[in-house]
Amino acid sequence: MLTAWTIEQLTHVKRLSMAQVGKLVEDGVITTPDALARWVQMGYDPVDANLLLSIYAPGSKAPPNAQITANPLILPADGKSTSDLVVQVNSTPANPAPSGAAAIVLTTTSGTIGPVSQTSADMYHATYTAGTVAGEVTIGGTIDGKPIGLGASISLTAPVPAP
Repeated sequence: MLTAWTIEQLTHVKRLSMAQVGKLVEDGVITTPDALARWVQMGYDPVDANLLLSIYAPGSKAPPNAQITANPLILPADGKSTSDLVVQVNSTPANPAPSGAAAIVLTTTSGTIGPVSQTSADMYHATYTAGTVAGEVTIGGTIDGKPIGLGASISLTAPVPAP
């Protein structure tokens, strides 16, 4: 088990593990931007580093109730390109899987999301259709009215004009 560290102790450590950095964030010894930078330096993809931060951030002791993933993560902002959205529910006795797709409501900051369908006991699917303005899109939602723990981000790029 890791113990709380001080800044003085950190100066003597040449390389920290992913879990050690997480513990430092959890204990409030380092800031979340510092933790993200350290995880990226360790070779973690920035998206994975953000997921790690959501696990280790102060006050986030419990795993998220669900996670939304998108594929692909980059689309042209053309109003017609699509990305598959998957909601993976982390069901436990305290957090049972919802009773059907109607319990899951997905939201987006740009573009549209089609109906949610259940593909297995803990997995749900929907299709995101790109908006027409380039930028970052956030996908979030609720399960039975409770916020989904980990959302997804999609980058919309300016469409390439036809020759």
